[in-house]
Amino acid sequence: MTKELNLAGKDWFTEDEAAHYCGVSISQFKAHYEELGISPRRFMGKKLYAREELSSVISRSDPWHQHTRSAKDRQSFIDAIVRGRKEVEAAARLAKKLARDTAIPPNLVPTPTRPYKPRKKATE
Repeated sequence: MTKELNLAGKDWFTEDEAAHYCGVSISQFKAHYEELGISPRRFMGKKLYAREELSSVISRSDPWHQHTRSAKDRQSFIDAIVRGRKEVEAAARLAKKLARDTAIPPNLVPTPTRPYKPRKKATE
């Protein structure tokens, strides 16, 4: 159950409201507000964020550009969705190492930890 946040008419937000206003999760907001130069104020035991400051940080951020992708980029994007981004990135790093002909320590070679077994039994 999520609680409804009413931000209408407010100039100061709590941490939950500030994250909601910025359109990010509370954990993302907590992790990055300091590096973005957002400084909260302490008032009556609450941590409050100014609407003006949040708005100015958002407006100063980089514009969203949707670049056209080459066929190779599209395929790597599809692979990342299908196989999982971490697996694809690890495979790409491994391919770079192999291309440079460097010896790969045996502890870095990807090996399955256990054989694949389906989770559900086939219904007859």
